[in-house]
Amino acid sequence: MNRSFISEVITRQPLQENGYYTLTISVDPNMPIPLPGQFCMIKTPESIDPMLGRPFCVFDFEDGLMTFLIRIMGRGTALLSKLNVGDKVSVLGPLGNGFTEVKDSQLPISVIGGMGIASLYMYIKRHGSSAVFYGAKTAGELLFLGDIKKYCDNIFISTDDGSSGDRGVILDSLHRYLLTTKNQKLIYSCGPHGMYKAMAERFKGMGLDIRVTLETNMACGIGGCLGCVVKLNTGFSRVCKEGPVFDLGSISFE
Repeated sequence: MNRSFISEVITRQPLQENGYYTLTISVDPNMPIPLPGQFCMIKTPESIDPMLGRPFCVFDFEDGLMTFLIRIMGRGTALLSKLNVGDKVSVLGPLGNGFTEVKDSQLPISVIGGMGIASLYMYIKRHGSSAVFYGAKTAGELLFLGDIKKYCDNIFISTDDGSSGDRGVILDSLHRYLLTTKNQKLIYSCGPHGMYKAMAERFKGMGLDIRVTLETNMACGIGGCLGCVVKLNTGFSRVCKEGPVFDLGSISFE
């Protein structure tokens, strides 16, 4: 199986929301099928600034094409945003450990914070979800909400400014739901680190199985450089190799 290859840009689609776009590329036919939560290291082959690839979780994979949801944050993401159809990109992946598939009767609750949709969209599309909790700063950042509604009809929305759904953080809605749904214990989540810390504190002692995907700066993506280590309760671990999906209870927030 080939995890390192040169790919061709099929589409680059700016979204209505400023600074977001999707990038769809061809893949090597011998590339392993990506699992939800896995990522790839991507860069333009001729670029030396930045010299290293950038990690992007696999947003979708279908019909031999792989799509990434990207927000312009720096030189690397800005450079990728200027690619045209037919341009080449260097790809290493899929990498890391993703979310585990479970039986229909055990479908997880999906908890999404902002750009966290990039890690959970493919899981919800492939397997569904018992409920989706989606929070963002404002309605314009609820990306692909219409698509999610095709795969799950039990959706709870929260925005910081109250422009869509409930005003406030998504964990408020999740807490109310958990108090009335005793048989739901498995949660898959992707969001900011602060949301994870709040989840760990708020839901401690409730017997939940919460699995989250971590984001951090990466250099190699394969565990060799030790540039993406995070502190766990048992020591340090590499996000790119042992993650990016971790049990929430294993993460140290000290």
